[in-house]
Amino acid sequence: MPSSEWKTIRLSPEADTNAKIRRKLPTATLAASMRGIMAVLAAYREQGDCAQNLWLACRLAIQLLPAVELPDSTANRNAFALAGLRIAVGSLFLIFGQYKVFGTQFTQGGGFQWWINRFLQDGTAYPFAVPVLQRIVLPHATAFAFLVAYGELAIGLALVFGIWVRTASAFGLFHMLALLFSSNYPGAHLPLWQYFGASLDHSVLALCFFTFIGSRSDEVLSTKEWGLGRRVAGVGVARDDSKRLRGDESVCRRDR
Repeated sequence: MPSSEWKTIRLSPEADTNAKIRRKLPTATLAASMRGIMAVLAAYREQGDCAQNLWLACRLAIQLLPAVELPDSTANRNAFALAGLRIAVGSLFLIFGQYKVFGTQFTQGGGFQWWINRFLQDGTAYPFAVPVLQRIVLPHATAFAFLVAYGELAIGLALVFGIWVRTASAFGLFHMLALLFSSNYPGAHLPLWQYFGASLDHSVLALCFFTFIGSRSDEVLSTKEWGLGRRVAGVGVARDDSKRLRGDESVCRRDR
């Protein structure tokens, strides 16, 4: 097919309109889901700051969604999916960290010590972690409480905004492994699968952090490179166009 005809089909208004519709369908579905979440949270807005903050976050996300256009290529869709997972995990850590930082119960009211003592009393800490909790963590409980509180908040901010994602994920991975070995011990002489089953509270998030360390989840939907997603989509199409044009040129040369 001549390059001029191919370009005409490729850039036809109908095809371009259909592509935009396909890109906006997922955002419309996501917006509808968020409106459903907002309807549930509306009943609890007056009962706590957490529900109020989540309601406002969903409202802001719905306002921003119309400006997001998902790319056509599979590689770019995967990049958006990975970025979405990054933002979701970051949002969880913002929720985990905000009440610890802006409240005093966890850091100064004995909340952190209560959890450590519960792990020890219930026997949910791995045997090799028990001496660490007793001799290092509990004697310096207040310092560790502030470290956990501000660490979770910092990890959440880094993941949501796409700043220092790999560094934050490394600390998040260490944090999840520390919690896993401190609170997910199922007991001795059990089948191996039960150890994995008991660790699901933290191992799933640990795998997410491991994925963020080894990938480029901050390529799109990040403040560091905001708008890169659309440029990447454009570059992908331009590369496809250039390859096809080079192929057409080589065919023409052979015909000559």
